[in-house]
Amino acid sequence: MSAPTPQPRTARALKTGLHRRVFLEEDADGVSRVVKRFEGRSLWKRLVGGLRARREFALQTALAGAGAPVARPLAVGRREGAWEFSVEYIEGALTLADLLAGGTPPCAREELAQALGRALAALQEAGCDHGDLHAGNIVFDSSGAAFVVDFGHATRCKELDAARLTHDLVQLAAATRERVPPSLRWRALLAWRCALTEPVGRDLPPLRELARKVEAAAVVWRAQVLFKNRRRWLRASGLCWRLDHETLAHRGLPADHAKQIASELAQDSVQRGPQPHPEDDQLEIRLFEGAAPLRQGWVELGRALEHGLPALTPLVLREGANVRAAFALPRGTQALVAAEAARDLERMALARLLAGRGLEDIPTSTPLWRAPGGELLLGPEARLVIRSQHQGPQERRGG
Repeated sequence: MSAPTPQPRTARALKTGLHRRVFLEEDADGVSRVVKRFEGRSLWKRLVGGLRARREFALQTALAGAGAPVARPLAVGRREGAWEFSVEYIEGALTLADLLAGGTPPCAREELAQALGRALAALQEAGCDHGDLHAGNIVFDSSGAAFVVDFGHATRCKELDAARLTHDLVQLAAATRERVPPSLRWRALLAWRCALTEPVGRDLPPLRELARKVEAAAVVWRAQVLFKNRRRWLRASGLCWRLDHETLAHRGLPADHAKQIASELAQDSVQRGPQPHPEDDQLEIRLFEGAAPLRQGWVELGRALEHGLPALTPLVLREGANVRAAFALPRGTQALVAAEAARDLERMALARLLAGRGLEDIPTSTPLWRAPGGELLLGPEARLVIRSQHQGPQERRGG
């Protein structure tokens, strides 16, 4: 067993979780590597961390030996009381999540979609069922080649059946379909199918039938995943960060501005009218006061934001006997008395958006907001209801 380099020269955090961290470090010789470190205070957590580090390192070593598109493993061992393993840094690494957030692609998006499809096929050809494919686990290098990372939920078997092959497709489609055009999703699927050898893909349905099944399953998967994870909007997580023991802030707001808004929410009475947004002069801030329904409204609008639906954006939530929240919205947005006050075509367009996310249409009695450009926005009174309960994330295969 090889041990990690004792002393990195520099380190930069890439991802932080409750019991593990991923960071980029550079040693004194200027060699960069990505380190995944498992941390835990209890003896049990440290033991589990060691098992997970060795297991993931061994799996990634086997996949690299089979020619799968993964970062080359370097070392595994203990350092400063915690288990960790390191892999080679992918030069110019840019995740699919970075690109979807506006990052500059290394080549044409069509080429990236095809590279992604080929990479997934190569991973499955090596017998890997990844189990946690999302935009943050797909990495492109400076030439546009695609790699897959983070094998904490992955398994490897001699042969993947059709259900296992399409499972990763559904997960990836669910995580990206609301932000990636259908044409690019089709390119990725086509490249994936063409790259699969006949023994591996022999039991798959025709491509267009497969595409329809993957898209339908992805809609349900995405809706159920966001519903299942909705409580992340009420605790410090990758979506929110905590200002103090009773205040949460959305990740899109700088700390000093969030604290300023939180102090206003702590006043005896909150200002009802619009306030200027500290970061964007095209937006304004509205403060709301209520009880449990407002708390649920914060969560619902968090889900709407993740779904890419037109809605007020959650900024700061202050919990207590009297719940208060701040939301961002386009400057000049007006409240409608109820959804039924909107024009029929507008209501139909909103219903189609909701249906495309696997959600029911909202009742006509639900108040909506109208942006200056005429677009209808969901407000804290809206409630998102899943249309279907079949083939959700809780039904992932064992083994």
